Amino acid sequence: MIKNGVLQGVQAIAGFHNMPQIPIGTLAIKSGALMASNDNFIVTIHGAGAHAAMPDRSQDVIVTLGQLITSLQTIRSRNIAPDAALVLTIADVQAGHTFNVIPDTAEFKGTIRTFSATNRKLAMERFYDLVQATVKGFEQTVTIDWDQGPSCVTNEPILTALIAKAAAETLTIVPALPCNADDDFALYQERIPGFYGFLGSGGTGVLHQSTYSCDDAGLIYGAKFHLLAAKTMLQAVTQGQLAKFKPSVESAVVNSLQSL
Repeated sequence: MIKNGVLQGVQAIAGFHNMPQIPIGTLAIKSGALMASNDNFIVTIHGAGAHAAMPDRSQDVIVTLGQLITSLQTIRSRNIAPDAALVLTIADVQAGHTFNVIPDTAEFKGTIRTFSATNRKLAMERFYDLVQATVKGFEQTVTIDWDQGPSCVTNEPILTALIAKAAAETLTIVPALPCNADDDFALYQERIPGFYGFLGSGGTGVLHQSTYSCDDAGLIYGAKFHLLAAKTMLQAVTQGQLAKFKPSVESAVVNSLQSL
């Protein structure tokens, strides 16, 4: 959308994500970093299969897979400061198809989330180092597919304060806690002043959970938010209140990830 010019002439932007654990009619707000950056990975280990009773004839990719599932967690525990937020999760593992055959390949998928461009780059570097060194140590080869996602959702302070003030007439305003989930709304905020909040949908479960539900009564508050945000941004732009905005430098930092 950005490449096709969706932001041409746009001077400010606002949006929200529903949150089932927040009551209907409530808007959670935070200035600055709200949601984490996102990098996804697919790792395919290539070895040599064999009969499960003859492991000496194989280059066992499942042993390598198990080693990596554990060792990759040291990126968080031994490379990132304890008080810094970073999550590395392996969420999908595929290997083999029966009980008596060691497979030729194994694959795992996962994600890394953080609020720091520096830690984001460091985590990727250490990820490649650990995966490649481990696989080489087991005399195998590896393919790493890296999907660089959006940077942090970062709310512009002035716009955040203005929307919070305007929304208080219609919604209950509460502080938002930083969330390790990501949103590509961040790509807009790298270029223009933006605000993103969490709007209560009064349901059950959490996002992406099988028990998730939302209450349709919250829909009216979504419509009200868009109306008040539009009026607030129009006034802010007209009065030059967002003139000091500077594009995010994080996009330049994380672009260096592509060269690794």
